[in-house]
Amino acid sequence: MVDMARDPVANVDIDELKKAALDHLWMPFTQYEIQAADGGPMIIVEGEGIRVKDSNGKSYIDGIGGLFLINVGHGRQEIVDAVARQLSSIHYASTFNYATIPTVQLAKRLARLAPENLNKVFLASGGSTYTGAFQHGYQRYR
Repeated sequence: MVDMARDPVANVDIDELKKAALDHLWMPFTQYEIQAADGGPMIIVEGEGIRVKDSNGKSYIDGIGGLFLINVGHGRQEIVDAVARQLSSIHYASTFNYATIPTVQLAKRLARLAPENLNKVFLASGGSTYTGAFQHGYQRYR
């Protein structure tokens, strides 16, 4: 687990945060009226492995996180360390225009795992990015 040296809600007014969420955060897969009746949405404050914990200290299995991202578990120190190493050199470089050491290493590894004639990869953060790039490439090379 990531070292949480302090209580994640120690200096946070949870009731104010819930009200602010009702006022300013659109959560398209929730019922606003139900959240408002409950005083605001559930506030998730930390995670470890497959579990997340809310601001009341109740633990839940995170069965939905993988719908929106690649869920490898919460609080994994090796991932924190890898992210910190990467952020210490460069935060972001668009793979549309540039290569970085980690992106080339990953592309090479994926190409080795793929069938022989699939030796190029396109790294994207989501399906719409991939679709847009595919359409651009199709128009260019057809």
